[in-house]
Formats: sequence, structure tokens, C-alpha cells
Amino acid sequence: MPPITIVKHSGEEELFSEEKLLNSLARSGAGKETARSILKQIKEKLYPGIKTREIYKMANKLLRKKSRKFSVNYSLKNAILKLGPTGFYFERFVSHMYQAWGYETEVDVNLKGRCVSHEVDVIAKRADKTILVECKFHNTPNKKNDIKTVLYIQSRRVDLHDSKDCMAFDEFHVVSNTTFSKDAIQYANCMGLNILGLNSPGKEAFHDVVRKYDLHPVTCLKRIRQKDMDLVLEEGIVLCKEILLPKNKQFLKKIGLTDKEVRSIVNEIKDIMEATG
Repeated sequence: MPPITIVKHSGEEELFSEEKLLNSLARSGAGKETARSILKQIKEKLYPGIKTREIYKMANKLLRKKSRKFSVNYSLKNAILKLGPTGFYFERFVSHMYQAWGYETEVDVNLKGRCVSHEVDVIAKRADKTILVECKFHNTPNKKNDIKTVLYIQSRRVDLHDSKDCMAFDEFHVVSNTTFSKDAIQYANCMGLNILGLNSPGKEAFHDVVRKYDLHPVTCLKRIRQKDMDLVLEEGIVLCKEILLPKNKQFLKKIGLTDKEVRSIVNEIKDIMEATG
């Protein structure tokens, strides 16, 4: 197959990579044979200048034919991107992640460092441990967290650690919805920074944690209008499973959804949780 140039979300061009597509299909849980079969079908429809979102749609449709679970897992990355454009809802999403691990959390807390004050995205506390969490949200899926990112975060960690006025903490974590560069991972490991992203070293990756604890964001849902989705997020409802709470079902009705529409959304959530359970 001759090289084909594709257009990324950012508008940049790059050569189509079979390996990248195979890896993303593999993250959905599809086996090697299924992934190669889907890759073959997609390659037959590629053309110069095709947009990555068109490739994504093709792959997701083919995965859905094989398994609802594969489709949900594959679309998870895109759903988390929809928590943007700012990092506000992502921070609350990450807060839920630490709650699933047994921590009590606070978001957007100002702490005084030795030199300057810092806004910490999430503070996670448990009887045995206190963690400060920096959230790095990116609107483009191919945006990596490079060495400059972790160098900056390490400097914040040191300033807070050396402060007499800052609360004592045991660990400093960095959580991102995209990947980390090799240099960033190497430096973070060397300095004792815990990182969680799409390519977390030696541990569960970001999306594995989401699936394990049913932390699917509400942006996974297809049966809710965008204007209603915006209101749901503004209400502080970030996870699909939160909508199953009676008070949040009532909120959907309050913003104008019919009983039938609410039932449809609830059934979609149950389908997602069942498919990935």
C-alpha cells in the first residue's frame, strides 16, 4: 500500500500509520484477528487527505458490528475529549476516579508554596495517604505531555513540599487524557512523579481505570441533545452512572426531557455498563 496522507483533528497532515490504528483497535478489547480484519477493510476505503474523524467513524462502526463492548471502549477517548474545551469538567471527572479508589476529594484548592501560591486541581485524602493531583486536559487526541510539562509540575511539587504553610502530602500525581512522551515518562519515574495517561508505564492506563470502575463520562451518551448535555454538565453530573440516581433523573425532567427520553437515556447507560462490565 503506497503512503497515504491523512488530516488530523488539528488540521495537520501526517502519514497514515497501520500500527497506530491497530493499537487503538486493540485498546477496545478486540483481538488481533478482529483488529487486522477491520484494518484491512478501512485500508480499502482510504484516500489522500481523509480526515482522522472519518477513519474513527469507520472503525467504530465496524467494531460495533463485532461487539457493543468494543465500540464503547473505542469511543471512550473521544467521549473524554468532549469534556472540554477547558479542563474544568475533566478535573471533576478525575476527582471521581480517586473517589473510586477510596479517597475523599476536593477540587480547585489554593495552597501556599514556599515561593508562590498554587491552585491544585484535586486533593485526594485517605487515612494512609494524601495526594496532590495535577490534571492535564488536551482538546486534541494526539497532543502529548512532553518533558516541559513534567518539569513544570515537578517545580510546583518542590515549591509546595518546601513550604511550612502547605499541608503535608505523600505523593504528587499527574493525570492526562492523552499520552506522555518517553522523556516525560523517564523523568517522572526518576523524580517519583506518578503519571496516569493513555500510556501509563507499569500500571493500568487511564481508560482501563475508567472501564474497571464504570467511570464512563456522560459525553459517551448518544441519546441526549447537546444543549441538554451542557445543562447536565453544568449541574455537576459528570458520570453516566450518576444519572441513574433518582434526583438526577428528576433533573432531566426538570430541563424538559420527557419520561420516554429519560427511559431511553437510562437504558443506554445500562447498556454501556453491561457491555463493559
